[in-house]
Amino acid sequence: MAKKGSNGKQEGEASAKLVTDWIKIREDRRDWDEYAYSGRINRSALAAELGVAKSVMDQNPTVKALLKAKDRLWFESEALSREAAHERAEKRTQDVSVTNSQNTKRIAELEVELRQLRKELAKHQSLEALVQCGFPGLRP
Repeated sequence: MAKKGSNGKQEGEASAKLVTDWIKIREDRRDWDEYAYSGRINRSALAAELGVAKSVMDQNPTVKALLKAKDRLWFESEALSREAAHERAEKRTQDVSVTNSQNTKRIAELEVELRQLRKELAKHQSLEALVQCGFPGLRP
């Protein structure tokens, strides 16, 4: 990309303009996922597409800052969203587990209470049957 008679500063500015224009096109088309590599923009593919050395991506401070900002905006928000969703799912699973545990405990308590109430009911039913028939020796 070096032009005859240009200095490093001019070349750096030209590279930054190329990257800025490339970013604008990606945002217009919303196709930055095609350039994703390990959760960031694929610097090698970008350098090849723009016709600049890959070192420009890491050595030009303006280009480096532009790419880092877009990495965060385009890819980290997705990772954070996935991570947040995973954390919410884990929390919900824990909450459900705690609720299930509490419900299981309550069911066991209710079963014990039910057995006791059934025993009491059976006792009262037998006493009522005795009253209905009359106690032995107390027949009218």
